Amino acid sequence: MSNFIEIKYPKDSFKEYQKEILSKNKLELFFKMAFINLEKYTFAIVDIGNFVSLSNIENINSFYLLKVIADVVVGMIETENRYLFIGEYKIDSRYIMCNTKDKNIMMLYVPYLYSSKREIVEDIKKLIIESLPKISAHDRKSKVLEKALDFIEISGGDLKLVSCKFNRIYYDEKIRK
Repeated sequence: MSNFIEIKYPKDSFKEYQKEILSKNKLELFFKMAFINLEKYTFAIVDIGNFVSLSNIENINSFYLLKVIADVVVGMIETENRYLFIGEYKIDSRYIMCNTKDKNIMMLYVPYLYSSKREIVEDIKKLIIESLPKISAHDRKSKVLEKALDFIEISGGDLKLVSCKFNRIYYDEKIRK
């Protein structure tokens, strides 16, 4: 299934090497993008297929949310090896996409320049906080997301550590079921 979207960016949002990397689709985290350069804007055309924005998922399991965040962080770390650096794109629930069939995670690349590592960590915490109303009352009783927020604080914002901990919580829950 194809589900193409067009995203309009200011003309100088992307560096040429970023466009080249994103148009070759050699990344696991980011969608392949086709670029059209106009006088004042750059358009990106993206086939998101069966993916849905995290912000549009109505009922989300708290353990699955932690898995999504862990997968995004792992992808962020891996994409640095391909010159798309952490802190140069926006982390936001609107741009994190979940596949409705196989539960894979991808992101739309939206150029953004974070001023500090702390700001990135705050956006990761915001993913959890924004999702709290979408968690069932029964699921909220476990307080797993509150514990996850606390863990982010005590980890000192170490993204690898956060990813490992969130994956462990997810897989521990799968084993219990």
